[in-house]
Amino acid sequence: MAIGSTIANMVKSLRRRVRLGLVAPFQEGLYGQIAVETNPASLMKANRHWVHFCANLNSSSVAAVPLRLYVSKASASQKTLVPTKSVPFARLEYMESRPELQHWMRKGIAIDEVQEHPLLNLFKAVNPFMGIYSLLELTNWAQELTGNAYWYIVGNGLGLPGQLWPLPSHRMQPILTTKKKLVSGYVFDKGLPTQTIYNADEIVHFKFPNPADFFMGRSPLQAIIASYNTFEHVQTYQLSIFKNLGTPSVYLQSDKHVSDADKERTLEMLRNEYGGTGRAGKVAFLTGGLKFERVQFTPMELALLEGKKGLKEEILGAYGVPVSKTTSENVNKANADAGERQYQRDTVKPRIRRLEEMINEFLTFRYAENIFVAFDNPVPEDDKIETDRENKRLIQGVITINEVREARALGPPVDWGNEPYNPNAGQIVGEEENQPKQEGEEDA
Repeated sequence: MAIGSTIANMVKSLRRRVRLGLVAPFQEGLYGQIAVETNPASLMKANRHWVHFCANLNSSSVAAVPLRLYVSKASASQKTLVPTKSVPFARLEYMESRPELQHWMRKGIAIDEVQEHPLLNLFKAVNPFMGIYSLLELTNWAQELTGNAYWYIVGNGLGLPGQLWPLPSHRMQPILTTKKKLVSGYVFDKGLPTQTIYNADEIVHFKFPNPADFFMGRSPLQAIIASYNTFEHVQTYQLSIFKNLGTPSVYLQSDKHVSDADKERTLEMLRNEYGGTGRAGKVAFLTGGLKFERVQFTPMELALLEGKKGLKEEILGAYGVPVSKTTSENVNKANADAGERQYQRDTVKPRIRRLEEMINEFLTFRYAENIFVAFDNPVPEDDKIETDRENKRLIQGVITINEVREARALGPPVDWGNEPYNPNAGQIVGEEENQPKQEGEEDA
């Protein structure tokens, strides 16, 4: 009865908060013209043009990296309550190179990947509207714009998380203790007379690094807000030019007085005879002392339009997006591959490591102390380098054929694939012990 009452209260509370607008940022309808300030509400409006391109690319790239659940075991033979499987050597080696994972990996001497678990079930449907991919995508997107993102953890009535909801980052603020050294909770402000207060343990607060404020993150957009605003003004100016060239394209001059009726008749004739792209290049003949005077762009106007390229590159640079992602000019397979590796290493990898750190710190411990999540290595390896590395490890007996098959998804393990490989003998190490002795051979 108590559990049923708790679940009912949880659902009632969730419905109340949904009515107040505690929904994903895409339902806010915020997109406006130009963000001229660095406050969170203005930053959300800047989700346009190259900022949108970069935020979208980074968020989808982050969400595309597989996120796995692992368990630290006291011994390799220890049984677990949930199905697990061994971790491929290359992935385990990568995880061991990660200092921030050592706290969890050192809780045991063996690491297995968890295949079934309540947390994995939660990731399949974090709430009735999305799974973990969409949640991670929205989480990173909010950070790209405002520097912060928030998950609201809804309990299942049994002391475990039942749902995860992304909250609009521009509406959230941490509540600091009187000495301003700890976060005691969070306030959600939708501009209504009442505010919603969350306990600190109900919220997972993700944020980009901010040396000036340990409690609130700083987005790439905040660092280049002047460049963004300049780009928007140039864009608006260019749009005006496309609509009506900003100024008249030509002037008609006459030394004589021209009546309003003659002026309108002449302009109508010119529009009918020479207006539109299909009549470009036709020769005009003017009477009555009229002459054309073409309006030229000033050097400043030309420089302003040309400067859009530089502003674009500033925005791309702030978001860690290589120019090769936006153009096919002077791009071949070699530099495209190099650009992709650089992008995954310098842009995607730091973002997933921060996400991973916060999930382990504030979510996984609620299930058990010896489980943790980790993203796969997003940096693509050069095929030849990876093949050479695998061959060397096979020859040295560091890994087995079955481990290579599992890492490369080559199918189920084979019976002979668990023994060290000996390429010189053309057989599996240990096999020679079972071979019949030749005549005259003696035991060593």
